[in-house]
Amino acid sequence: MLSVQCRKALVLLNCLIAISSTDAMTKVYQAEIAYFGDQNIITGTIVAFAPHADDTKTTSYAVAYGGFLSGVPPNCEGCGFHFHTGLSCDSKETQEGHYFVDPVNIDPWNENTVYNSDANGDASFHGLVKIGTDDLLDHAVVVHAAGGARIGCGVLKAVAAADTLVSELTEFGASGASGSVTSYQLGSTDAICYYGAGAGLEKDLDTFAGVHIHSGVSCASKETQEGHYYNAEAYPVDPWNVLGYDVTDAEGKAEFAHCVKTGETEYAGKTFLIHSSSSSRLTCGVLAKPEETAKIEAGTAKPEEPATSGSVALSPFFVLQAIFAVVSVGITLSY
Repeated sequence: MLSVQCRKALVLLNCLIAISSTDAMTKVYQAEIAYFGDQNIITGTIVAFAPHADDTKTTSYAVAYGGFLSGVPPNCEGCGFHFHTGLSCDSKETQEGHYFVDPVNIDPWNENTVYNSDANGDASFHGLVKIGTDDLLDHAVVVHAAGGARIGCGVLKAVAAADTLVSELTEFGASGASGSVTSYQLGSTDAICYYGAGAGLEKDLDTFAGVHIHSGVSCASKETQEGHYYNAEAYPVDPWNVLGYDVTDAEGKAEFAHCVKTGETEYAGKTFLIHSSSSSRLTCGVLAKPEETAKIEAGTAKPEEPATSGSVALSPFFVLQAIFAVVSVGITLSY
């Protein structure tokens, strides 16, 4: 069998590989919305997700977004919400126009990128939009009234990876499905936003299927996964019932992005599930900090401190130590 030194070296290298893999994490951004113009009661928080992609410029960049607004015009149906090219909210000129780049040539910020407010002027919304890039840092986010007037604005800032919860979703039962999810809780509130993707799901789906955070802390069985995670006293109607995906491609792939308030605040350690259109449980994973996920994948050691924006900083000494350890003992075997 392998010598003790060799086993230690392989564990160290395994940890390095697991930590390095977090460089491909979905990046998360947040914008605090304040009023623009004479609508001085508007507040809100917008969360944006930029999934990792290997290409530097591609139409496959499906940027996800979601958030909560207060003080917008009551009963505003189909009111605009857009990322803008500008890097400041100071004026219309600094906000500039809708943000999208070549090869996306048709403005994607259209009737599908909107919010609907209730009678109190509150709104929650979410969506996916292809803008040709994943460069979201410092771009303006503009909220519009029904007539197109700009009534709110904020600037997207990077969220530290250590402030997110992530999970790799593995098949439940023999579904053959898999996936991943990145989530961000808004401070210590009950509000959480998340972006995820699934593969091996039902092919060419055109009907609703759910994605939810469950109350359980283990994926071992339906009993340990438990039911939807929410406070029934605060929300008599289950807020998870309307959250999911309603389309997959020919290979059974899907993306989803949502923001939800549940009346609960302890999201870390809870299970996250993707369901089928018949409500079967297809995948499951446990939400955890990225560094905890790296520990699980490596099966051992404490990783280095994570950097912001979904990447991890590795010291040169750590890298060299791992490589030298493997090279120096890699041929040492004991029988």
